[in-house]
Amino acid sequence: MELEYKIKTSAELAGAEAAADSLERQIGKAKALKQDYSELDAQLKTMRGSIDEYKAATKSETDAADELKRANDVKISPFNFLRKK
Repeated sequence: MELEYKIKTSAELAGAEAAADSLERQIGKAKALKQDYSELDAQLKTMRGSIDEYKAATKSETDAADELKRANDVKISPFNFLRKK
């Protein structure tokens, strides 16, 4: 069974990271008991992919916001063209 995780908020991110940690612990226990953990591993990979996707998207948004802030911080004077270089 394949699940799809779409993370939209930082609260959902925290929940997804906690779920991924739980899956990792479950995989560890299954390995120790020599049980099949392929389903857990598939869920973990899906979860990690969603986490990475959310982080990449928010990084892009943060980078764009930072660039806009830097552009707005530039002081523009109508007399800049009069300055000698």
